[in-house]
Amino acid sequence: MAQTERLDAALASVQSAAIDGRMRNVRTRQKQLVSLFKSLTKHASSFIDALQKDNSLTKEEANIVVSAMLLEVRQHYDNIDFKKELAQEYNVRWGKSWAGRRVAVPLVYIVPQDFTKGFNVFSALSAAIEAGSCCVVELPNLSDQITTIIREVMEAGLDKEAFLTIPSRAPDSFLEQCLLVDQIHKSSGASIVGRSLISKPSGRIVAIVDRTTQVERAVKEIFASRMQYGGQSNYAVDQVFVNEFVAHEFLAALRKQFLTHAEALDQIVNDTHARDNRPEKQSLHSKFDTDHCEVIGSQGNARAVLVKSRSSQLLHEKIEGRLLVVHKITSLDDVIDLILSRDEPMNALFTFADGPEAKYLSQFIPSAVTFVNHIPAELLIGPTGPTGYPVRPDLRYVREMFEEPSPQIVPEGKIHAASNVWKLRNTSRSAAILAHASEPLKPIDQAAAGAWGFFETGVLLGAAVYILPVVLGTIAGATYTGIWAYRRILS
Repeated sequence: MAQTERLDAALASVQSAAIDGRMRNVRTRQKQLVSLFKSLTKHASSFIDALQKDNSLTKEEANIVVSAMLLEVRQHYDNIDFKKELAQEYNVRWGKSWAGRRVAVPLVYIVPQDFTKGFNVFSALSAAIEAGSCCVVELPNLSDQITTIIREVMEAGLDKEAFLTIPSRAPDSFLEQCLLVDQIHKSSGASIVGRSLISKPSGRIVAIVDRTTQVERAVKEIFASRMQYGGQSNYAVDQVFVNEFVAHEFLAALRKQFLTHAEALDQIVNDTHARDNRPEKQSLHSKFDTDHCEVIGSQGNARAVLVKSRSSQLLHEKIEGRLLVVHKITSLDDVIDLILSRDEPMNALFTFADGPEAKYLSQFIPSAVTFVNHIPAELLIGPTGPTGYPVRPDLRYVREMFEEPSPQIVPEGKIHAASNVWKLRNTSRSAAILAHASEPLKPIDQAAAGAWGFFETGVLLGAAVYILPVVLGTIAGATYTGIWAYRRILS
């Protein structure tokens, strides 16, 4: 009971800070981000050690994750323009409209995903601070080190009345007042009334390798996405569909990657090897035989398999760990039909192809985002991008996600005041207004009827290229013959 009372009191404190507009002041937001950045840098080495232990990352990978976390906070701090925001605040005072005005959502509630949890929390938190929101972060009491460090960073670097961590789900009455940042999207979670930023980690990541691409470059990108961070990245490629004309070259390059990175793949981080022997992993590997799979590369706990049967679930499910699934396709239409045969969400599509082919694939395969001929390194860290917003590799969350439109409009130029319309009730001007509004739309900007179209233009061009020289040659020959004959007669 005492713990519940303390939780209620802490939530009430954050709620009061939100109502008072504690974070609306530009200088306050800047100071909070500066303090947060200092606290993060102070705990950087602790984060690196914890990532190696809790997420089974190498030291180099942990360094990259912590660097990405710091860069996110830095970017949100740099985005705040004090002079610009101050000038906009006084637009109405000086008789100017501010049609693009946005205000921060007062309260934000963050439910972070476990993988790279520190990055997940502070990428969302720093964006919310830039906007001017107070935040509550749900951090269950787990045995992992990262959770403890996150609490220490927030307590040391942020206003304790405006930012809070809690070990369990807040009451529904509190959640209804918050913008929910849900990075795990479990359907069993409490229903939230109001806005939300939902990440859906269950969405698949697909790569398509066309015959027009540089195969070796495609292999390097795809291999790195699946093998880095223990294969835990939300944007690691799940399935690779390779055109059969370059399949042999692709598989050879993939085997070469296993040989090149054999030492790195053999590296055992904490209990990674023990986890690979879990029943679910064994059952997954047992599918290789039943689904007509051929192992084309293997090193340590990493595998690459060529799936020969389209009935295999491996072609349609979210893949875990260092397992790369490859399947051959015959054409662009073939892979489009295969992917669309199941109504499944796709978080990202990586197309390795020339421009026309990449355009065709991205046009007919629905996906939250499409990347052409590369896989952004920044994308492999953190949660999936929230649905309904553009996916950005540089920032997982942006200020606008934590704001609502609230424009301020003053009379400028030609206006239609309500009182002016009221004056028309006993006049004939309303009929004139209706007549003006009923005027035909401008004509569509296209060729007039009977004009030469694409086909006709092609025929005409062909005639000019192939027939015209023959005709001109015939005329020239006839003219020359006539002149020669005329001279003979005169002589």
